[in-house]
Amino acid sequence: RSFRCPPSRRACPNTLFISRTMRLGLARVFLLVGFCGGLSVDKLRASCYCGAVSLAVARDARPLASSICHCLTCRRLTGAPFLANLVFAPTDVELETTAGLAELRTSEHVVRRRCACCHAPVLAELTTSRRVVVPAALFDSPPPEWRAQHHIYYDRRVMDVPDGLAKFRTNFGGEKCDDRGDSLPPAPD
Repeated sequence: RSFRCPPSRRACPNTLFISRTMRLGLARVFLLVGFCGGLSVDKLRASCYCGAVSLAVARDARPLASSICHCLTCRRLTGAPFLANLVFAPTDVELETTAGLAELRTSEHVVRRRCACCHAPVLAELTTSRRVVVPAALFDSPPPEWRAQHHIYYDRRVMDVPDGLAKFRTNFGGEKCDDRGDSLPPAPD
């Protein structure tokens, strides 16, 4: 379906858009190219820098994980020392855009998407686990229960983060370390 956005909602110079559906993992997610309306109050909204891409997550949805990632890929793609990420089932995330998306496959199992206008990261698809990863910073006020639970790839950090959260040297469930990156004593049997 084609329609025109009112000038107040245009984040990009595009004026005519097409509505279509985008496939994320096994779930269908609505991609409204040229989104003009507001989101329902039962959803939390997140958006890129220019506002051309927004995400909606059901207010009662709970992230499957909430991690602070220190991996080299996240750091290089954002220019930040780490990235706070929320992991959702694909059915929990609706993607709306007036700009389209740029896609980058950063590994065999990860496809990342950015706003085609401002190039802000908006989500990553974990193809093997059928999960969607959304940067927490896209939400103006994420619910407190979405706060980070742990750090991953802490061995790759560029700065210590003394926040008392669990820290994994590599991925979640791997070897743990303390805030300075020192090994933790083995757990008692």
